[in-house]
This record gives sequence, structure tokens and C-alpha cells, in this order.
Amino acid sequence: MKKLMLLGVALLSLSARAESYLFGGLDAGVAGLSGNTAAAEVDKFGVDFAVKALFSQEWESFVVDLGVGYSFDRVVGGPTTRRVSIETRSGFVEVSPRFVLSEGWQLGPVGIFQFGSEVGMAETLAGSSRTAFYGGLQLNHEWGTESTRYRIGLRGLMDISIAERMHWKGQAFFQIGFPIFQGGKEEEPAPRQPETVST
Repeated sequence: MKKLMLLGVALLSLSARAESYLFGGLDAGVAGLSGNTAAAEVDKFGVDFAVKALFSQEWESFVVDLGVGYSFDRVVGGPTTRRVSIETRSGFVEVSPRFVLSEGWQLGPVGIFQFGSEVGMAETLAGSSRTAFYGGLQLNHEWGTESTRYRIGLRGLMDISIAERMHWKGQAFFQIGFPIFQGGKEEEPAPRQPETVST
């Protein structure tokens, strides 16, 4: 019980020193899909887009994002006479912890749980409902003022939940954020006035 109380105090202390932001963002990039050879599927290549909202907790040297969003993928492959096109529309939940490197640069892993219509992108299962988990690495740069924050970045993602296929994404993104709570900032003391000595 005592350990739990100490853990709670530590978490509250960390939260008090953090700054909370709400970000909105747009992801855009390319996607590739290796077909299931057992089912005679063809490899495909296409585009990927997503819109999302993120709750961000920022400390001096660490950042954690938790977000929700909606994505759209379209990949195409096969011979000219028999082109195969698959579209995926799905919601997702995203978690991204990152270390602050220097001058606003941040690097860390990213995990995405995706749910919706055929996120496995199988030619024979189009329109079905499946879930998938993507893991990857994200690099971004953040700058701005206390009232408005901006982010740009790059990331790569790989589907690690569907064994018979390899689905990858390479994305660039832009985000804009606004503060919810500013914590842990101490006001700078006012400059000391020189003392006057009367004679």
C-alpha cells in the first residue's frame, strides 16, 4: 500500500511539472503491400492519408502523445490488363513516447492500433472487418510559443500483426497544438533594483 501511495505521489509530481497540449494533425505518405503468395496475390503500392487529434504531455526531456484518428489507404498492383486496387478506411488509436534530443528535435517509437474495414488489405477479404497493429519509429521537430506549437516530422510504420503479408507506410506529417495546462514553470524573479544610499 505504501509503495502504491509513493507511486501515486511520483506520478502526480511528474504531471505537475508537465505541459499539456491538444494537437491536430495531418499525415500523408506512401504505402506498400506484399501479397500473400499462397493466395496468388500481387504486390501493391499506393498512398496513405490520415487526420488525427492528439493529447500531448511534454516534459523538459520527454514527450508522450495519445491520439485518435481516421486513415485512408489505396494500393494498386498487378499487370496492366488486371490491375488490383484495394482501399482501406479505418479508425485508429496512436501512442508515441519520444525523447527530446536538442533544439526541439524528438525521436521515439510509435504504436498504432487500427480498426475498420479490411485493414489487412487482402484481395479476397475486401470489405471485411479486421484489426491490425503497426509499430515504427518517429522523428519530429517542434517549435513555437507557449500559446501555439507546431510540429513537422517523418515516420515509418510496419504491420506486425498479419503474418501472411507485409504492409508498410512511410509518412510525413504536420501538427498544430494549443496549451491545455502549463505546469512546472517558475516565474523569473524581477531584476533587483540598485539600492540608493542617502548622504
